[in-house]
Amino acid sequence: MVNSAKSTISRPGAPPDAGEPTLVCEQVTRTFESKRGTVTALDGVSMTVGRERFVSVVGPSGCGKTTLLMIMAGLERASRGSIRIGGQESTGPRDDVGIVFQSPVLLPWKNVLQNVLLPAKIGKRLSPEMRERAQELIEMVGLAGFEKYLPHELSGGMQQRTAIARSLLLRPSTLLMDEPFGALDAMTRERMNMELARIWEVERKAVVLVTHDISEAVLLSDQIVVMSPRPGRIVKTITVDLDRPRTPSVVDTADFRDRVAQVRDLLKEHPAEPGRTDKKEYLR
Repeated sequence: MVNSAKSTISRPGAPPDAGEPTLVCEQVTRTFESKRGTVTALDGVSMTVGRERFVSVVGPSGCGKTTLLMIMAGLERASRGSIRIGGQESTGPRDDVGIVFQSPVLLPWKNVLQNVLLPAKIGKRLSPEMRERAQELIEMVGLAGFEKYLPHELSGGMQQRTAIARSLLLRPSTLLMDEPFGALDAMTRERMNMELARIWEVERKAVVLVTHDISEAVLLSDQIVVMSPRPGRIVKTITVDLDRPRTPSVVDTADFRDRVAQVRDLLKEHPAEPGRTDKKEYLR
């Protein structure tokens, strides 16, 4: 179980651990009906995400990581179990939950500023304050000067920066991210990891990141939830007690390498079934 009360994180300005956690999953189970019968994607997943904590979920392909994230976002329903956000049961999409998908999902006919403002427009909350907030976020993610650019005029990394800014517009308490940098090249992905770490230091949201990249998870997270192959269950939760703010040099430390090895060993102990996935995909 992910529990902020047990975190050993040491960082300036760390939030107190007392109080209601931001997100709570209780015995979340998800089954699907197929031509071959019932498939269980998730089986009894329970975890909590503390306020202003960054939690990554790793595991082999097909273990239900994205399904779990979609249930947290209210975009899918659990077959059994419940999700509570801010102390209230969550049964559908919410303004206090932001989400960043694997692809940026930008409207191609709208420019950067218009895409960032989209949640406010949909919610009929456009105002001078929202426009000011959007401009601040565009500057925070490093896109100042690109407000009028269309998505096809941006690089992949810039498109995801736009998506991150959009997800933060309504000041959500929780940010859900589904392999947001998976389609980027290695160098861009490394830069985006450090950008995300910097953005988190400013915004301090509770974050749940789904990733196959172990180094990415260790670099960004306070805790890492390791899942088993389908049906997805939590194998173990690992605390990452590296000081914040983190810099690129942290990857060269023994503590960083130890955490990477710990997660990798757990995944090796719980491999996917032959033919279900390429183990190289998640043993990086």
